[in-house]
Amino acid sequence: MADASEFVIGAEVRCSDGAECGEVERVIVDPVARTVTHLVVRVKHRRILDRLVPVGLVEAAEGGSGVRLGCSVDDFRNLDPAEERHRLTETSSFGYYAVHAGFGGPAVFPIMGPPEVVTDETVPFGEVDVHRGERVRASDGEIGHVEGLVIDSGDRRVTHVLLEVRHALLGHKHVTIPIDAVARVAAGVEVNLTKQQVHDLPSVEIDVSSEKG
Repeated sequence: MADASEFVIGAEVRCSDGAECGEVERVIVDPVARTVTHLVVRVKHRRILDRLVPVGLVEAAEGGSGVRLGCSVDDFRNLDPAEERHRLTETSSFGYYAVHAGFGGPAVFPIMGPPEVVTDETVPFGEVDVHRGERVRASDGEIGHVEGLVIDSGDRRVTHVLLEVRHALLGHKHVTIPIDAVARVAAGVEVNLTKQQVHDLPSVEIDVSSEKG
């Protein structure tokens, strides 16, 4: 796949000054143009929120060996956040306990807990995100899980979906599914291939050293 870059979800991300930014958490895709628009980088140690990285800042993407950005770590920290944090209302944090109150039965009183902080992922309007591990469904059933995307280095169009295929008897392997065979990307990936057709695709080697146990 000359002139193509693999965005393996989970790959390490470094800035132009060599500082480690984090790892690729998910990939944002324009489903109409079928182009990658952003990478979401999960910041290690969680001192700041995940960052939404325009794909134009990506200088190199070489499989699981990592992604290099054309910005400093300070510029990276100033990019738009890829998630939002908000507090639930106090009423949603109520708990209850009962105190025995004689023949009338237990009396129930509300207790106030600290407001809960919830973090929501954000996606630019009209676009979709692709996570590692999302299910891939063939025309006759589930076939495997997303590992990442392959894009054309020139126009940023998605050319293939990297997929881990699992089989009870044949074990597992990695394959690439041409984007033309992808029917839908929403709550997983649907392809216009049968399980057997996917299993018959040639195996590819990708660096999975960044996989979590």
